[in-house]
Amino acid sequence: GELRHTPGHLIDIVPTLLELAHVAAPTSWNGEQRPPLSGRSLVPAFGRDVTVPREFIYFEHIGNRGLRQGDWKIVASGPEAPWELYNLARDRLETRDLAAKHPDKVTALSSIWLQSHDEFRKQGATGSPLPKAVADH
Repeated sequence: GELRHTPGHLIDIVPTLLELAHVAAPTSWNGEQRPPLSGRSLVPAFGRDVTVPREFIYFEHIGNRGLRQGDWKIVASGPEAPWELYNLARDRLETRDLAAKHPDKVTALSSIWLQSHDEFRKQGATGSPLPKAVADH
């Protein structure tokens, strides 16, 4: 019955369940090192309104992609779509695309997205292949 202000995402489900089960994420699989999980456990927010520390939230699903860092969020609806940029502190409904006004912010966030996408693929993900236009960015 209480509101939590820390953002959460689908990527946080596995780390949350692992913590609840008192099980650590595997560091290797079939003799190969595994990168750390990209999500964070939301267990600390179950009992009180706290910030779950993280640098950013990365996501990609059937070619749609996005990244949130603080109040800034980039999204693209489709593998060939350009990035859109939103300031969630001022525009929670994502109605004003600021990409043209802040191209440096788009570049910085999209660079983090690309690095995260590479790490995600190392986890054995079977998501959409990276479009050439995005890979060349």
